[in-house]
Amino acid sequence: MKYFLILLLSSFTTISFSQENPKKQILKEIGFWPGFGYGNNRKSLPEGNYQPYYFLFHIGFQPFAKNIFLHEHFQFYLEPQYNIVNIVSDSLTTRASEFGLNIGAKYIYPISSNIDLFMYIGTGPHSYSATTERQAPGYLFSDNVGIGTYYHFTPKLAGIFTFRIRHMSNADTRQPNHGINTDNFHLGISYFLN
Repeated sequence: MKYFLILLLSSFTTISFSQENPKKQILKEIGFWPGFGYGNNRKSLPEGNYQPYYFLFHIGFQPFAKNIFLHEHFQFYLEPQYNIVNIVSDSLTTRASEFGLNIGAKYIYPISSNIDLFMYIGTGPHSYSATTERQAPGYLFSDNVGIGTYYHFTPKLAGIFTFRIRHMSNADTRQPNHGINTDNFHLGISYFLN
């Protein structure tokens, strides 16, 4: 009888706790955001205009999904990327490449049932192969800030358009370190995992 009572109580507690809500998913978004950048100041790179072509993946997540202080439209993101670069002058085009990982925060503001606006800020380690008079090649940081819009084709699939300003420099770890500034446009697609 004692064993029967223990079995009955344990099955009751298992049934009552199995009605809890499932855990919220941390991973929220996976996107491919290709893009193009254009040097916003000819003086920042005497060799020519710095023009990156982005192959960028955007991964949005909410690591603190149960935190009541963070709004549900607030996300962190990672952006692994490999970019081809043209340095274009009047007489010569030089090819280079860069790769890195941006880490940042993003706030999404819904304005209708299928359109969201968002703004974001991030930074991250990068490396680039160009040799220029004003910026040493190799390891540097990519700081960026931007705004954009989602157009939802379905609740899980959206097209994106975004504009970002990016500054790359190496935090004075090597000289020269005058930085490279670009204005950048991205047109891509994101899949949401709500």
